[in-house]
Amino acid sequence: MDRVTTIVKTKQLYTYLFILIVLPLLTAANVQLAQGQTADGWTATFWNNTDLVGGPVLQHFEHDVNHSPELNREWDQRPPWPTVNQDQFSARYERDLFMQPGRYRFVAKADDGVRVWVNGELIIDEWIDQVTTGYIGHADIKRAGNVNIRVEYYDDRHHAQLNLTWRNIQGTDAVLTGRIYEPTISDWRGEYFNNRAVAGVPNLVRNDASINFDWNLSSPAIEAIQQDSFSVRWTRSLNLPAGRYTFTTQTDDGVRLYANGQLLIDQWQNLDNRQHTAELNHGGGWVNIKMEYFDDIGAARAKLDWEKTGDYTPQPVVAAVTGAPTWHAEYFNNTGLTGSPVLVRQDPAVNFDWGFNSPHPARLTREAFSARWSGMMELPAGKYRFTTTSDDGVRLWVNNQQIINKWRNSSEFSYSAEVDLPGGRVPVKMEYFNAEKEAVAKLSLERLDGPLPSQPLVATVENVGAGGRGRSVEVLGAIHTIEGALTEQAKATIVSGPINVRAKPSMLSEKIGRLRLNSALTVYGRNSYGNWLLVDLADGRTGWISRIYTDLVGDVSDLPDVAQPYAAAPTVQKGGSVSVVRQSEHAVLHDAPNLLANRLGQMPLNSPAEVLGRNKFGTWLKVELADGDQGWVSILYVTTEFAIKSLPILDADAELTGEGS
Repeated sequence: MDRVTTIVKTKQLYTYLFILIVLPLLTAANVQLAQGQTADGWTATFWNNTDLVGGPVLQHFEHDVNHSPELNREWDQRPPWPTVNQDQFSARYERDLFMQPGRYRFVAKADDGVRVWVNGELIIDEWIDQVTTGYIGHADIKRAGNVNIRVEYYDDRHHAQLNLTWRNIQGTDAVLTGRIYEPTISDWRGEYFNNRAVAGVPNLVRNDASINFDWNLSSPAIEAIQQDSFSVRWTRSLNLPAGRYTFTTQTDDGVRLYANGQLLIDQWQNLDNRQHTAELNHGGGWVNIKMEYFDDIGAARAKLDWEKTGDYTPQPVVAAVTGAPTWHAEYFNNTGLTGSPVLVRQDPAVNFDWGFNSPHPARLTREAFSARWSGMMELPAGKYRFTTTSDDGVRLWVNNQQIINKWRNSSEFSYSAEVDLPGGRVPVKMEYFNAEKEAVAKLSLERLDGPLPSQPLVATVENVGAGGRGRSVEVLGAIHTIEGALTEQAKATIVSGPINVRAKPSMLSEKIGRLRLNSALTVYGRNSYGNWLLVDLADGRTGWISRIYTDLVGDVSDLPDVAQPYAAAPTVQKGGSVSVVRQSEHAVLHDAPNLLANRLGQMPLNSPAEVLGRNKFGTWLKVELADGDQGWVSILYVTTEFAIKSLPILDADAELTGEGS
């Protein structure tokens, strides 16, 4: 045996001895280390069979990559480790992870078999040969603490892959139901969002003992909330003795603070760990506090403190808005002040607590009604505070400026706004709706820098400003004329685009248009979660866009919720006019207004057709060809010389259901 051969055999022997003796000792040390470090990695055990039986060939601790606790292993056709087979192997990954209460969706992707346990409960069981396939399981975490996660996997042959991800979905898939997992709240209710706009369904809801957080570069909750670009809303009722209180926020970045609906601090901008203070003159009792916060990038901090700094200062005596002449009052049998009023009368004051009764049982429904009061006041120059009390929505204009806009369902609540007036006659208009149950509508006025005239109301005004433009808007699959609700509320700009415009406030809804980057928007309202906005399109239609792509500022909850059905537009009869459509070579006729419907044929190029109507979104036309054939064609492939919204709406069975305005 020559010297070279001897050296080679000696190296092979040493390698064998290392694998047989030294590696198990190192593995044992690694396992002991893993038991004390389960927060930043997985304990991994491998077998050279597909059934996890017998003695393992490797057990060690695999640290998290980029601080992510998720499991992402794509071995392809390579062995996971030198001592593990390329094919016909199995593995077990296990760890404890601190998690907040809630429902979590776990997604496992594997080639081949996979099983997942959470706190000992088997939530995914797909122990079969398969190509890469994804599976979903759910686990309910009842209380904050360490959660045990165990994953078992085997590879038969060829490609080997194992992935496990999870996210908090608040009780069920929010995209489908919008339900939120509700923990027990004894202190601050903290709603955490993976966006900077405090918009949509929160990704995490939890009880926070105090608002005193210095997350620095970390996430508030790594299992549910991203490290940057998140926001939080904290709410709580405090029972405070009478006095003057100073509230102090310290944040990095933006913050808004409200007390009983009054905005005390408004610093919704990138901040570098700044403090802001505001005073509250409180007469004693419960105060509803709301603090909203967002983090952009970098360090994240949010703190709130308050202290009593003085005695309560009694406010000036509030005079009810009463007197002769009276308010011009218009009442409507819908919640949107649409159509003609069913009752017009003169009210001596806006000071109503109807309870569960109708303002006029002979003409008005007990629920789902609205009203508008208009009048003229003679007021000296000075500073005034107007206060509305309502159950449900209310809007107030003073001197042709909107100063209160709370057009939404709510229990009885008061809102105040201060305004400087130049002196003289001032038009005042208040709009109100009741959705259901109790009805309350009140208006009061006080002067802050002098005496209030004994008779501020001096003249009736039948039309004090339009307050909005009458429009027909498609909401929840039907055309609704919501003249009062479709008032221009704000301006905004698209800051990330282009984006799709949807027929409904949902990513699953039909796309009806697109908006480019930097497009200027007129905003008319929001959906109930505040994560979609109703805006104008260039052709005069309205549609829904996701709020996160805009620079809209302010409290989105102040916008009216226009995703609720108001008064449906009246049914109309089909007209006899003929409109000409000219199409491209791609104009295919379908038996229903969608691309998945059955094809009936193709329209001849440049041939005229009679337009019978449109679908409710204005994206499909029902036409009749010269030979009498009828079908649906997309407006993308035709040219028209008429306003599509002027056509009657037809469903798939060609039954007339209404028309645009």
